[in-house]
Amino acid sequence: MIDPDDEIRLVLPAKHQYLNLTGAAIDALLTRMDCPARASYDVQVALQEICANIVDHAYEDRPGGQIQVTITPRENALEITVRDRGIAFDPDTVIDPPLGQLQERGFGLFFARQMLDGLEYAVDDGENCWRLYKKFEPVGSEVV
Repeated sequence: MIDPDDEIRLVLPAKHQYLNLTGAAIDALLTRMDCPARASYDVQVALQEICANIVDHAYEDRPGGQIQVTITPRENALEITVRDRGIAFDPDTVIDPPLGQLQERGFGLFFARQMLDGLEYAVDDGENCWRLYKKFEPVGSEVV
């Protein structure tokens, strides 16, 4: 049984090569919480997209940055807080990408919004702060 006080905290260099560590931590935790594979996948993709955007945009041309990730289990849910001290961002200025047209970039925030039950961004005491939230029904509890 997972205790809601059992937070996982990661401090990663703001480099793409370390972002897979977030997925490993989420997978391990959600497996213990009997989370369905699809919900776990959604959370992992959404978090990786947010972190990739932090690397590419918040720390663009600013080496030495860090990303702080706090993963908190809740009852039938997962809450993730991501903090960085890079360049601030206004997610309201990002429009959804044109679906059906070829495009290599610009889907990260769109995917995260689609895959999560909650996604919030704020600047808090000089830090960018993302809050990701995903609800799920434990495996075996689905109504048939």
